[in-house]
Amino acid sequence: MEQRSIWSLLLLPFQWLTQWWVKLSKSKSPKFFFIAVALSVFIAELLIMLGFTVLPSMPELLEAVVDATGLSLLIAPALYYFTYKPLRTENQQREFVEQELRRSAQQLQTQAEQLQEYNQKLEHKVADRTQELSLKNSELEALLKQLHATQVQIIQNEKMTSLGQLVAGIAHEINNPVSFIHGNIKHLDRYVQDLLGIVQAYQSHYPDPPEVLQVVLEDIDLVFVEQDASKTLRSMQTGTERIQQIVLSLRNFSRLDEAELKTVDLHQGIDSTLLILQHRLLEKTNFPAIQVVKEYGKLPLVKCYPGQLNQVFMNLIINAIDAIENKNKQQSQNFHKSDSSTIWISTQAKSEQWIEIIIADNGVGIVESIRSRIFDPFFTTKPIGQGTGLGLSISHQIVTEKHHGKIWCDSTPDQGSKFVIEIPINQSEPSS
Repeated sequence: MEQRSIWSLLLLPFQWLTQWWVKLSKSKSPKFFFIAVALSVFIAELLIMLGFTVLPSMPELLEAVVDATGLSLLIAPALYYFTYKPLRTENQQREFVEQELRRSAQQLQTQAEQLQEYNQKLEHKVADRTQELSLKNSELEALLKQLHATQVQIIQNEKMTSLGQLVAGIAHEINNPVSFIHGNIKHLDRYVQDLLGIVQAYQSHYPDPPEVLQVVLEDIDLVFVEQDASKTLRSMQTGTERIQQIVLSLRNFSRLDEAELKTVDLHQGIDSTLLILQHRLLEKTNFPAIQVVKEYGKLPLVKCYPGQLNQVFMNLIINAIDAIENKNKQQSQNFHKSDSSTIWISTQAKSEQWIEIIIADNGVGIVESIRSRIFDPFFTTKPIGQGTGLGLSISHQIVTEKHHGKIWCDSTPDQGSKFVIEIPINQSEPSS
């Protein structure tokens, strides 16, 4: 009983210290952790030493075993509680955190993949939509351009139709009185010759007329009248023939409103156009006359829309004249009468199915930067009020669309331009 009381007293401080250590352990502070372990070792050694004091007769081997066993029994709980358990808990918490982090990372990766997939789908949709809008814009631009060209062509056709009707009417009205005059000149010439024959017969029978009649003959200068009457009648006949040629050219050119294909001689259309533009080819102040060199080949009759081709010839020849006049203006200070201003017009049969017409000039030429645009509607290099930009555009449409041919331009600045037209000899009737 007495020995048990001693052990109880000895263990009481150990219980107090144990409770204190538990409180310290809850703080999780490394400083208190090391203090608690050190105190545990110290108290364990102290208790063992006290036990050996009470039991001095214990053998040394048993003493060592008891010492080691007691020390281990006292230190092991402390090490478990203060070292292993916190580490295991910390490991468990770290594993939990790592699992949560892996789960979050996996979720983020999944969301990133989904977002990337959504972005790719969105990019594909945007690209498809952009391509669709681009195609729509291209179609709208092409449609707008076609609508504009059609509108221009309709307006031009109306203008040409009205012009053709006007020219045809004027030609008809001029032709009637001119034909009457031209037809009567022959009769008038015969009458004048008859009257002059009678006068000569009177003179041969009455060589010495009375003085009064002699004065009259001297006043009218009968000799001059006899010589000039025939010249006057011939000049009148030449004038009426010229008028008839102009009327015929106007008639040929006034076929602008004809909608049917006709088989015609293209040389007549070119000559008619030149005759109408004859006044622009004449010599002007400080500018020489423009020479026209025609090199006509042997062409077959061509099935075409003659009025529309005449319009093409008119546009190209007018442009050639304008180019030569512009060059003459630039060189007006160095003008000489011998300076050459020339338009060349040549034709030839390229094959059994195609013919070629070339209209060239030695005017100012066309620079490379604008040559590709000369057939665009409303494009012109002429000053405002002198050009609409429709001549070459309409000519291109007439040659390529109406006659299924080709037209192109070769030009060198300051040396001149050459327009080449190729059209088939036969055209198929348009489908109704």
